[in-house]
Amino acid sequence: MKGGIALILATMLILGSYNVFTKNDLLKGQAFLQLTSVAESKADRVEKFLEERKADAVFLSESEDVRDIFDKKLIKDIDLMTAKIQNVAEKTSSEMKEYIDKHPDMTVEDLQNSDEFQSIAVQKVGNTGYTVIFDSKSGFVRFHYQKDWIGKSIESIRESLPNLFKILDESIGPTCIETHGFYLWKDPDGKTNEKFLHQSCVDARTADNVTFVVSATTYVSEYGGSIKLASDLDFDMRSFANGKGYTDLIFINSDGDVIWTAEEHNELGTNLLTGVYNNSLLARMFSEAKKNLGVGISDSEIYGARGKLNIFITAPVIDVDNVTGKKNLVGVIALRLDNDKIADLLVSDVGLGDEGEVYIVNREGRSISPLKFEHKPDEKIETNRVKNCFRDYDNYYSSLRGEEINEVENAGAGINYAGEKVFGAHDYILKSNWCVIAEMDLKDFPDSAIYLNKILGIVILILFVFGFFVSLALDSLYKIKKGNAK
Repeated sequence: MKGGIALILATMLILGSYNVFTKNDLLKGQAFLQLTSVAESKADRVEKFLEERKADAVFLSESEDVRDIFDKKLIKDIDLMTAKIQNVAEKTSSEMKEYIDKHPDMTVEDLQNSDEFQSIAVQKVGNTGYTVIFDSKSGFVRFHYQKDWIGKSIESIRESLPNLFKILDESIGPTCIETHGFYLWKDPDGKTNEKFLHQSCVDARTADNVTFVVSATTYVSEYGGSIKLASDLDFDMRSFANGKGYTDLIFINSDGDVIWTAEEHNELGTNLLTGVYNNSLLARMFSEAKKNLGVGISDSEIYGARGKLNIFITAPVIDVDNVTGKKNLVGVIALRLDNDKIADLLVSDVGLGDEGEVYIVNREGRSISPLKFEHKPDEKIETNRVKNCFRDYDNYYSSLRGEEINEVENAGAGINYAGEKVFGAHDYILKSNWCVIAEMDLKDFPDSAIYLNKILGIVILILFVFGFFVSLALDSLYKIKKGNAK
């Protein structure tokens, strides 16, 4: 009888354990399915969103109004011209300061004898203009592309060029002041032409205690083709950008000049190939559009004075030769989008727990969307989940080419970028090199393996106690039955 009781106890224990482990596997499978569903739904939303943004860019690039803008059929924009000249003055001033700070023992004479510093101080402005460097306290010319001007004082032009003298004189003195303005200039052929000048102070001192002011100047006529949109078109373009939720709309001509911006940011009037923004995200997207003549979407990157993540959507404005069919780049339009717009698409409160999150990673391992946990921006996210996603991404195109592929699981357990144990799933967004990752912390999994192991221990204990009392009861019944039989 006791052997039978032991068998019953063992059977109950095995069945109880099997039930717990089976439930554990079922719950894991359910969690993986849920994470997969979240990843796929978010990837679909982001993909649709990006396609809509591309459509906006294409719509603008094919608009006749936009073509008119790049054909330069509109009126001159003084603001654009002054912005470009100011940019040269400030860029030169910044480079001079950097050089002087690195060479604190150099005097004015030393700098004048330095070919390297000469190339920094004397620069072209547009096609016909140039920079001139004055002593900001005395008003003497220290650097000029025409050597006979060096050593002259601004007093020498007080009578002959009164407008120019007035602008220069405002900057000269104990405290350098930045100034700008238009003035009339008499050319060697006797003709008088209008020029514009911007003065930028250099925040550095030479070894002999001299400070400089940069004067950048050129002819106004050189910018006769610059653009200012007619009021109704200007309103339409700004309304389009604002209505669609874009941070900015930017027009760039084929030479890389930023000729119009909806929000009039600092890029206006600069050249993306040679100016201060030549290493920016916008410049890289312009170069890509110019090279590929296709619509492009950038990765997210901190851009602008606010220090926020942004992406750019660019599209080329193309003129097709009716005879040869050759495509010629007229310009590029760029739509700037706050990264919060993408982050909003990833918000999910369904089944991810308190520590769960959904985020996007590009092929280089950089996060495209904000992350929930602390992570250094320059550190790549190279978890197995991310690697598997891009293997999956590549498998898609390999299968289209008829190549053999090694399939990967799109959901499972692993370690996230913060080093925590998680359940995760992925899905990719075609033509973007982006992957959507959905993860939940094991602590948020209500029936995790750890939790169920505790339950298993309790179940085994209960079964043991229950079995013990059952065995006692059965043993008593057996003895009673045996006694009655006698």
